[in-house]
Amino acid sequence: MPQTLPRRRLLLGTAAGLPLLLGTAACSPHDLFAGPDPLQGPPPRPAGVIALQAVIAAEQDLIGLYRSAAGGTLAGPGELAPLLAQHRQHLARLRARLIVPPGSPAGTGSAGPAGTGSAGPAGTGSAVSVARLRAAEQGSAAALVQRLAAVGPSLAQLLASIAACHATHASALSALGRLPGESGDDTVTALRPVTALQGALAAEDAACWGYGVAGAHLTGGLRDAAVQDWTGHNEARDTLAGMIAARGGAPVAAQAGYQLPFAVHDTGSAMALAAYLEDGVTRAYLGLVAVADRRLRRFGALAMQGSAQRAAFWRGSTEAFPGLDGP
Repeated sequence: MPQTLPRRRLLLGTAAGLPLLLGTAACSPHDLFAGPDPLQGPPPRPAGVIALQAVIAAEQDLIGLYRSAAGGTLAGPGELAPLLAQHRQHLARLRARLIVPPGSPAGTGSAGPAGTGSAGPAGTGSAVSVARLRAAEQGSAAALVQRLAAVGPSLAQLLASIAACHATHASALSALGRLPGESGDDTVTALRPVTALQGALAAEDAACWGYGVAGAHLTGGLRDAAVQDWTGHNEARDTLAGMIAARGGAPVAAQAGYQLPFAVHDTGSAMALAAYLEDGVTRAYLGLVAVADRRLRRFGALAMQGSAQRAAFWRGSTEAFPGLDGP
């Protein structure tokens, strides 16, 4: 007849053998149960999530300003409607990038009707001036550039593209004048600095050649603008060549000629070519935003704002994501 072990001895024997089963000499209760301590609250938000939420809140505030300037309606003045639509595109793409870890606060840091971009009026009857909109666009562009160093390459390119769009909005608002009644942030691999600089140099070389073609079909003020842009691209080319040489690289020489994307035979096609060239320069400088060097990120973001503004001038309209979308 088998002997029956007392319950106390059985439990003690099982407990004594538990460390051997776990493969350790001694274990604490925390060793047995891996994972976050529920008593410590939700995990902190990653830096990229914090930055993205702040940008989303700022974009919502801009939408609120535009809706207030438009009189609290979605239509608003015809001049402001395209800019407002592009801000809504920004907000949609930024929200699509936001992934909040489980248990983390999901708010964007924005509160009140002005920050939501919803259908309610974004103010209490005080009209927003074009000057205020322009200042807000300029401030937003600068703030986005400041955030580039703290995010990954993919989000950095998106933020730089949006910053360039905001810069073109500021230029468009400068030309708009006054309203009636107004009294005055990865899937992108970080590029090597020299590689990205060579890409920007190649785009500047192409722009210098292309403006020579476009300028031959322009007259008056348009020709003067083309000459000014051509001069700027030549200066930028020299700057980039110096930056490449300072990093031990050999600047790639310009081609003897370039294939035109379409036939240029009149003012309209010449202006379209100028816009096409500036789009290419914007995309090239966006490549600099993907490098790890913080100074080069800022340099590229500011340079693409200039080319995006020139592209908007020649095209006659702004774009929601300069350099990021399109061919």
